[in-house]
Amino acid sequence: MAEPPPPAPDDRAVVEEVGAVDEVDPAYPRRRVVVEEPPPPPPRRDIWGWLAAALMAAAAIAFLVLWLDERESAAETSEAPSLVGLSQQQARNRALSSGFELGIVRRASESRAGSVLEQAPRAGEQLEEGGRMMAVVSSGRREVSVPELVGLSLPAAQRLADQAQLTLVQKAVASEKQAGTILAQAPRAGEQVAVGSSVNVNVSRGPSLVSVPSLRGVSLDQAIEALTTAGLVPRVIRVPSAAAEDSVILQDPSAGERVKPDSTVRLNVSAGTTATVQETVTVTSATTETVATTVPTP
Repeated sequence: MAEPPPPAPDDRAVVEEVGAVDEVDPAYPRRRVVVEEPPPPPPRRDIWGWLAAALMAAAAIAFLVLWLDERESAAETSEAPSLVGLSQQQARNRALSSGFELGIVRRASESRAGSVLEQAPRAGEQLEEGGRMMAVVSSGRREVSVPELVGLSLPAAQRLADQAQLTLVQKAVASEKQAGTILAQAPRAGEQVAVGSSVNVNVSRGPSLVSVPSLRGVSLDQAIEALTTAGLVPRVIRVPSAAAEDSVILQDPSAGERVKPDSTVRLNVSAGTTATVQETVTVTSATTETVATTVPTP
Protein backbone atom coordinates (compact mmCIF):
# COMPACT_ATOMS: atom_id res chain seq x y z
CA MET A 1 0.00 0.00 0.00
CA ALA A 2 1.30 3.40 -0.92
CA GLU A 3 2.57 5.75 1.83
CA PRO A 4 0.52 8.85 2.36
CA PRO A 5 2.10 12.06 1.17
CA PRO A 6 3.76 14.13 3.80
CA PRO A 7 1.56 16.68 5.45
CA ALA A 8 1.51 20.08 3.86
CA PRO A 9 3.52 22.59 5.73
CA ASP A 10 1.66 24.98 7.86
CA ASP A 11 1.45 28.31 6.01
CA ARG A 12 1.67 29.96 9.32
CA ALA A 13 4.99 28.39 10.10
CA VAL A 14 7.83 30.82 9.84
CA VAL A 15 11.43 29.77 9.60
CA GLU A 16 13.79 32.35 11.13
CA GLU A 17 17.43 31.60 10.72
CA VAL A 18 20.33 33.94 10.54
CA GLY A 19 21.81 34.08 7.04
CA ALA A 20 18.82 32.09 5.44
CA VAL A 21 16.22 33.01 2.73
CA ASP A 22 12.75 31.41 2.23
CA GLU A 23 11.99 30.12 -1.33
CA VAL A 24 8.94 28.22 -2.84
CA ASP A 25 9.51 24.84 -4.50
CA PRO A 26 7.53 24.73 -7.78
CA ALA A 27 6.75 20.97 -7.33
CA TYR A 28 5.24 21.75 -4.02
CA PRO A 29 3.67 25.17 -4.17
CA ARG A 30 2.68 25.06 -0.59
CA ARG A 31 6.11 23.96 0.64
CA ARG A 32 8.71 26.55 1.71
CA VAL A 33 12.38 25.75 1.33
CA VAL A 34 15.11 27.46 3.30
CA VAL A 35 18.23 28.26 1.26
CA GLU A 36 21.40 29.32 3.12
CA GLU A 37 23.62 32.04 1.55
CA PRO A 38 27.38 32.28 2.16
CA PRO A 39 28.51 35.14 4.54
CA PRO A 40 29.99 38.33 2.96
CA PRO A 41 33.79 38.50 2.68
CA PRO A 42 35.61 40.36 5.52
CA PRO A 43 36.45 44.09 4.84
CA ARG A 44 39.83 44.75 3.25
CA ARG A 45 42.37 46.38 5.59
CA ASP A 46 44.21 49.62 4.52
CA ILE A 47 47.85 48.62 5.08
CA TRP A 48 49.16 51.99 3.85
CA GLY A 49 47.41 53.92 6.64
CA TRP A 50 48.89 51.64 9.27
CA LEU A 51 52.31 52.01 7.71
CA ALA A 52 52.09 55.84 7.72
CA ALA A 53 51.05 55.87 11.38
CA ALA A 54 53.94 53.64 12.32
CA LEU A 55 56.42 55.88 10.52
CA MET A 56 55.07 59.02 12.30
CA ALA A 57 55.37 57.33 15.69
CA ALA A 58 58.94 56.31 14.96
CA ALA A 59 59.82 59.86 13.89
CA ALA A 60 58.32 61.32 17.08
CA ILE A 61 60.31 58.92 19.24
CA ALA A 62 63.52 59.78 17.39
CA PHE A 63 62.87 63.54 17.83
CA LEU A 64 62.22 63.09 21.56
CA VAL A 65 65.44 61.16 22.01
CA LEU A 66 67.46 63.81 20.17
CA TRP A 67 65.85 66.66 22.16
CA LEU A 68 66.54 65.01 25.51
CA ASP A 69 70.13 64.34 24.49
CA GLU A 70 70.67 67.97 23.45
CA ARG A 71 69.05 69.24 26.67
CA GLU A 72 71.30 67.09 28.84
CA SER A 73 74.41 68.27 26.98
CA ALA A 74 73.37 72.02 27.22
CA ALA A 75 72.14 72.03 30.83
CA GLU A 76 75.51 72.45 32.51
CA THR A 77 74.92 74.71 35.51
CA SER A 78 76.87 76.37 38.28
CA GLU A 79 76.01 77.89 41.65
CA ALA A 80 75.18 81.59 41.65
CA PRO A 81 77.74 83.55 43.73
CA SER A 82 76.77 85.79 46.66
CA LEU A 83 76.64 89.46 45.63
CA VAL A 84 74.58 91.14 48.37
CA GLY A 85 76.58 93.77 50.27
CA LEU A 86 79.23 94.16 47.59
CA SER A 87 79.77 97.32 45.61
CA GLN A 88 78.42 97.34 42.06
CA GLN A 89 81.88 96.86 40.55
CA GLN A 90 82.77 94.07 42.98
CA ALA A 91 79.51 92.29 42.21
CA ARG A 92 80.09 92.57 38.45
CA ASN A 93 83.62 91.18 38.76
CA ARG A 94 82.45 88.26 40.90
CA ALA A 95 79.63 87.39 38.51
CA LEU A 96 81.95 87.49 35.50
CA SER A 97 84.55 85.36 37.24
CA SER A 98 81.81 82.77 37.93
CA GLY A 99 80.84 82.70 34.26
CA PHE A 100 77.69 84.83 34.43
CA GLU A 101 76.56 88.17 33.07
CA LEU A 102 75.14 90.77 35.48
CA GLY A 103 72.20 93.14 34.96
CA ILE A 104 71.74 96.17 37.24
CA VAL A 105 68.52 97.70 38.59
CA ARG A 106 68.73 100.80 40.84
CA ARG A 107 66.51 101.62 43.80
CA ALA A 108 66.50 104.39 46.42
CA SER A 109 67.54 103.07 49.81
CA GLU A 110 68.95 104.02 53.18
CA SER A 111 71.93 101.79 52.39
CA ARG A 112 75.18 103.13 51.00
CA ALA A 113 74.85 104.23 47.37
CA GLY A 114 76.29 101.66 44.96
CA SER A 115 75.90 98.65 47.27
CA VAL A 116 73.99 95.53 46.18
CA LEU A 117 70.70 95.12 48.07
CA GLU A 118 69.24 92.00 46.41
CA GLN A 119 70.13 89.47 43.74
CA ALA A 120 68.44 86.90 41.51
CA PRO A 121 68.95 84.03 41.52
CA ARG A 122 69.88 83.82 45.18
CA ALA A 123 73.34 82.75 46.22
CA GLY A 124 73.81 78.99 45.88
CA GLU A 125 70.99 78.42 43.39
CA GLN A 126 71.80 76.73 40.09
CA LEU A 127 72.06 78.79 36.92
CA GLU A 128 73.10 77.76 33.42
CA GLU A 129 76.67 78.69 32.67
CA GLY A 130 76.80 81.97 30.79
CA GLY A 131 73.36 82.89 32.15
CA ARG A 132 72.36 86.34 33.34
CA MET A 133 72.10 87.35 36.97
CA MET A 134 70.28 90.46 38.21
CA ALA A 135 71.33 92.76 41.07
CA VAL A 136 69.36 95.54 42.78
CA VAL A 137 71.82 98.37 43.57
CA SER A 138 71.17 101.19 46.06
CA SER A 139 71.04 104.67 44.58
CA GLY A 140 71.20 106.15 48.08
CA ARG A 141 68.52 108.17 49.77
CA ARG A 142 66.16 110.08 47.48
CA GLU A 143 67.12 113.74 47.23
CA VAL A 144 64.96 116.87 47.18
CA SER A 145 65.64 120.56 46.60
CA VAL A 146 65.63 122.78 49.71
CA PRO A 147 62.83 125.38 49.42
CA GLU A 148 63.30 129.11 49.97
CA LEU A 149 62.26 129.84 53.57
CA VAL A 150 63.85 133.20 54.42
CA GLY A 151 61.27 135.93 54.85
CA LEU A 152 58.38 133.54 55.42
CA SER A 153 56.43 133.20 58.60
CA LEU A 154 57.22 130.14 60.69
CA PRO A 155 53.92 128.34 59.85
CA ALA A 156 54.44 128.89 56.10
CA ALA A 157 58.04 127.65 56.31
CA GLN A 158 56.89 124.58 58.22
CA ARG A 159 54.35 123.70 55.50
CA LEU A 160 57.00 123.90 52.78
CA ALA A 161 59.41 121.79 54.81
CA ASP A 162 56.71 119.14 55.35
CA GLN A 163 55.90 119.02 51.63
CA ALA A 164 59.59 118.48 50.84
CA GLN A 165 59.85 115.83 53.59
CA LEU A 166 62.44 117.88 55.46
CA THR A 167 62.74 118.56 59.20
CA LEU A 168 62.76 122.16 60.39
CA VAL A 169 65.14 122.95 63.29
CA GLN A 170 64.37 126.36 64.84
CA LYS A 171 66.54 128.83 66.72
CA ALA A 172 64.97 132.01 68.11
CA VAL A 173 67.07 135.16 67.80
CA ALA A 174 66.48 138.83 68.53
CA SER A 175 65.65 140.91 65.50
CA GLU A 176 63.87 144.04 64.38
CA LYS A 177 61.81 141.80 62.12
CA GLN A 178 58.35 140.72 63.18
CA ALA A 179 58.35 137.86 65.63
CA GLY A 180 58.08 134.47 63.87
CA THR A 181 59.82 135.60 60.67
CA ILE A 182 62.50 133.31 59.18
CA LEU A 183 65.76 135.29 59.11
CA ALA A 184 68.24 132.71 57.80
CA GLN A 185 68.41 129.05 56.75
CA ALA A 186 70.99 126.33 56.21
CA PRO A 187 71.29 124.58 53.79
CA ARG A 188 70.52 127.37 51.37
CA ALA A 189 67.54 127.33 49.04
CA GLY A 190 68.07 125.16 45.94
CA GLU A 191 70.62 122.78 47.44
CA GLN A 192 69.97 119.06 46.97
CA VAL A 193 69.67 117.08 50.20
CA ALA A 194 68.43 113.62 51.13
CA VAL A 195 64.80 113.18 52.07
CA GLY A 196 64.37 113.54 55.82
CA SER A 197 67.34 115.90 56.22
CA SER A 198 67.23 118.82 58.68
CA VAL A 199 67.05 122.47 57.68
CA ASN A 200 68.22 124.91 60.38
CA VAL A 201 66.39 128.24 60.50
CA ASN A 202 66.80 131.37 62.60
CA VAL A 203 63.42 132.68 63.70
CA SER A 204 62.91 136.26 64.90
CA ARG A 205 61.56 136.60 68.38
CA GLY A 206 61.16 140.31 67.81
CA PRO A 207 63.32 143.11 69.21
CA SER A 208 65.26 142.19 72.31
CA LEU A 209 64.29 144.47 75.18
CA VAL A 210 66.57 145.64 77.96
CA SER A 211 65.69 146.93 81.38
CA VAL A 212 66.55 150.56 82.19
CA PRO A 213 68.77 150.64 85.29
CA SER A 214 68.00 152.77 88.33
CA LEU A 215 70.20 155.88 88.09
CA ARG A 216 68.70 158.53 90.35
CA GLY A 217 71.16 159.77 92.94
CA VAL A 218 74.24 158.15 91.36
CA SER A 219 77.08 160.14 89.88
CA LEU A 220 77.08 161.00 86.20
CA ASP A 221 80.05 158.73 85.48
CA GLN A 222 78.33 155.77 87.12
CA ALA A 223 75.11 156.48 85.23
CA ILE A 224 76.87 156.65 81.86
CA GLU A 225 78.71 153.40 82.53
CA ALA A 226 75.49 151.60 83.57
CA LEU A 227 73.59 152.75 80.48
CA THR A 228 76.31 151.91 77.97
CA THR A 229 76.77 148.48 79.56
CA ALA A 230 73.03 147.86 79.07
CA GLY A 231 73.26 148.92 75.43
CA LEU A 232 71.47 152.22 75.95
CA VAL A 233 72.45 155.76 74.99
CA PRO A 234 72.58 158.42 77.76
CA ARG A 235 71.33 161.93 77.02
CA VAL A 236 72.67 164.20 79.78
CA ILE A 237 71.10 167.54 80.57
CA ARG A 238 72.73 169.65 83.30
CA VAL A 239 70.26 171.75 85.22
CA PRO A 240 70.62 174.09 88.17
CA SER A 241 70.00 172.21 91.39
CA ALA A 242 70.83 172.23 95.04
CA ALA A 243 71.75 168.55 94.76
CA ALA A 244 75.34 167.47 94.66
CA GLU A 245 76.93 168.51 91.43
CA ASP A 246 77.11 165.81 88.71
CA SER A 247 74.54 163.65 90.45
CA VAL A 248 71.47 162.32 88.57
CA ILE A 249 68.31 163.96 89.84
CA LEU A 250 65.89 162.61 87.18
CA GLN A 251 65.77 159.91 84.47
CA ASP A 252 63.42 159.08 81.61
CA PRO A 253 62.42 156.26 81.02
CA SER A 254 62.16 155.42 84.65
CA ALA A 255 64.04 152.56 86.27
CA GLY A 256 62.78 149.09 85.42
CA GLU A 257 61.11 149.91 82.12
CA ARG A 258 62.01 147.61 79.19
CA VAL A 259 63.11 149.30 76.00
CA LYS A 260 64.81 148.35 72.73
CA PRO A 261 68.59 148.27 72.61
CA ASP A 262 70.19 151.60 71.61
CA SER A 263 67.25 153.51 73.04
CA THR A 264 68.05 156.94 74.53
CA VAL A 265 67.70 157.51 78.27
CA ARG A 266 67.45 161.14 79.38
CA LEU A 267 69.35 162.07 82.53
CA ASN A 268 68.90 165.35 84.37
CA VAL A 269 72.15 166.02 86.20
CA SER A 270 72.73 168.66 88.86
CA ALA A 271 74.88 171.55 87.66
CA GLY A 272 74.93 173.14 91.07
CA THR A 273 73.73 176.73 91.33
CA THR A 274 75.01 177.80 87.91
CA ALA A 275 72.56 179.43 85.55
CA THR A 276 73.98 177.58 82.51
CA VAL A 277 72.22 174.44 81.29
CA GLN A 278 74.38 171.95 79.43
CA GLU A 279 73.16 168.94 77.46
CA THR A 280 75.47 166.04 76.74
CA VAL A 281 74.59 163.15 74.41
CA THR A 282 76.75 160.08 74.81
CA VAL A 283 76.45 157.96 71.65
CA THR A 284 78.90 155.37 72.98
CA SER A 285 80.98 155.13 76.07
CA ALA A 286 83.83 156.80 74.14
CA THR A 287 81.88 159.44 72.24
CA THR A 288 80.05 162.37 73.83
CA GLU A 289 78.63 165.58 72.58
CA THR A 290 77.96 168.59 74.83
CA VAL A 291 75.59 171.41 73.99
CA ALA A 292 75.61 174.42 76.31
CA THR A 293 72.75 176.88 76.61
CA THR A 294 72.31 179.81 78.96
CA VAL A 295 69.17 179.99 80.92
CA PRO A 296 68.31 183.52 82.07
CA THR A 297 68.21 184.02 85.80
CA PRO A 298 64.80 185.12 87.05
